[in-house]
Amino acid sequence: MASIDEASRTSFDRNAELYDAARPSYPEALVDEVVAASGIPAGGRILEIGAGTGKATVPFARRGYAVVALEPGANLATILSRNVAAFPEVAVEVTRPSRHGTGPTGLSTWRSPPRPSTGSIRPSGT
Repeated sequence: MASIDEASRTSFDRNAELYDAARPSYPEALVDEVVAASGIPAGGRILEIGAGTGKATVPFARRGYAVVALEPGANLATILSRNVAAFPEVAVEVTRPSRHGTGPTGLSTWRSPPRPSTGSIRPSGT
């Protein structure tokens, strides 16, 4: 697997204001499709990894979702915080890459909820 050099990995963060000004937001119809396809309930919680300046965060926050937005770039996170300031249900966390170079640290310690044993689920799914 090819590694990404530091200059490439941090290029968006070094140019955060330009990135925020130039990159368009996601179309509202796409966000609606994601909500419908995911089945997330109204007021549900979203974990966004690599939130950037909030181009996806803001449309979900406008719909009333609580978002934990993880962003490793300090400059991007500053702009993200500014862009979501009107949404108290959004939490911005500045993360750093793990020692493996992928994903924020700490994610490897998160665990999925325990699954029921196969004998405890009826054919109806309950």
